[in-house]
Amino acid sequence: MEKRAVDVARIAFDNSKSPMETSLALILTLPIEFGGFGLPRPELNRNIDVSGWRGILSDRNTICTDMWWEDHGVALEYDSFSFHGKQGEARRTSDAIRSNILASLGCCTLRVTPGVIRTLEGTALLVRQIAVRLNVESRQPTRRRDAAAHKALQGAHAQSIRCARRITSFTCGELVRRYHPTAR
Repeated sequence: MEKRAVDVARIAFDNSKSPMETSLALILTLPIEFGGFGLPRPELNRNIDVSGWRGILSDRNTICTDMWWEDHGVALEYDSFSFHGKQGEARRTSDAIRSNILASLGCCTLRVTPGVIRTLEGTALLVRQIAVRLNVESRQPTRRRDAAAHKALQGAHAQSIRCARRITSFTCGELVRRYHPTAR
């Protein structure tokens, strides 16, 4: 149990607000041999201080992005139907303003929907787009084994909705304290 808790804590993400954010972050960052794409780890739901630009290029003091690669000024927004679709025009307007503020400050905001990551091809395209912005090599699953691992992870992506609801209620530190006997 101890090794398993340490392994989970190593790959867990702090600050996830949804099971799908957790699942997408894992698909993007896990090594290819584990079904992921090996991208650098982003920060999840990071508040970006834009207060210095308030009244000039911004109408707010902070912007919270779903995923943020600070060194490269790259944000990734996961637009789920359950959150973005039901909220209607007001949500879309707010999202557009946030994206425009970041763009005017030289940052890049990429957007993803469940339909984009439903297939290996759609996910691979998104990964190539992120990799270009991060200036890293895009590692694509090429061997059958790697593609099979990714397909299994995508299958787990659907199941992770149930499981990740439990996981996202914990931070990495809480997971280690709960499951690692020497951390108590």
